[in-house]
Amino acid sequence: MEPAPGAMRWLGAILGLVVVALLSLLLLRDALGDLLAVAPPQQRDPGAAEVDAGPPPESPAGPAAGGPVQDGSVTPLTDLAVAGGVVSQTDAERLQLDGPTGAGSLHLQFATIPGNPGCIAGVDLELTVVEATPAELAAYPSGLADLQGLAPGEAVPQALPTDQRPGALAFTDGTPGRLRWNITDLYAGWVRGELAPTGTPGAGGAQQGPGLVVAIASTVADATTTVTFASAETGQPTAPELVWTGTPGCGV
Repeated sequence: MEPAPGAMRWLGAILGLVVVALLSLLLLRDALGDLLAVAPPQQRDPGAAEVDAGPPPESPAGPAAGGPVQDGSVTPLTDLAVAGGVVSQTDAERLQLDGPTGAGSLHLQFATIPGNPGCIAGVDLELTVVEATPAELAAYPSGLADLQGLAPGEAVPQALPTDQRPGALAFTDGTPGRLRWNITDLYAGWVRGELAPTGTPGAGGAQQGPGLVVAIASTVADATTTVTFASAETGQPTAPELVWTGTPGCGV
């Protein structure tokens, strides 16, 4: 007895579904195998050279650059007065500034501030006025690289910078007391070697001297200007001073 045509159709459909299911399982197995596959570990080439990066570079404001800067002050190594192109006063308790710029000037030499120059927050120059006529006074990078050894009467024709650009200004009304110039930029330029002994930027040589030399002169060509300052010979508290502050946390 032959099976009914309807039964044959059902049997064919079931066999078709079984085949599809088997193919689907095979495809799923292959997909899962690809997802779970682990890449083999890379092997190090025994012939490759190792690169030693070395220690990280120090900050420019780190210990190798000079260390932190502590607040402090110093009196001049040397100070003197110049008038008419010659040294007029040295080793005196009072230094007198007479006449217009170029005819009279004071020069003060200070030791270099210890520590990293990049850690200096500010630098001031302070002088004590003993007596004076009203005057505006400028602080210049001196045209003299070294004051030590200069004697009265010695010629110093380029005592003031040729470009005559003041680094800082201060005004006295003639009242005795302390005057202050902010010479932070002037000092930084000297440290970087941007100020030559003649005061001409770019000649790079001022820092080669034993210390910063600052010139004080009147900004007005008035021969009646007369200012008398206390010198380093007077000692504290009236002696000239270079006063500085350090940047907290710098260079530590």
